[in-house]
Amino acid sequence: ELVVETWITDMKEKKSTRVYHIKRKADGRTLIRAQTLWVYIELTGGKPVEIPKKIIDAFQAFVH
Repeated sequence: ELVVETWITDMKEKKSTRVYHIKRKADGRTLIRAQTLWVYIELTGGKPVEIPKKIIDAFQAFVH
């Protein structure tokens, strides 16, 4: 059995960084560490745009 932990390490105008740890539940050992860069994209043009304030506000509590 595995446990997946994820959190946001920073959130800027158009992007945020997410970190992931996958751990074995039996002993708590971290098996995988990963980091991804998320960019807020305007779907019709496909270009980065500013993250709306309501989205930033909703996720601010999860930034570590």
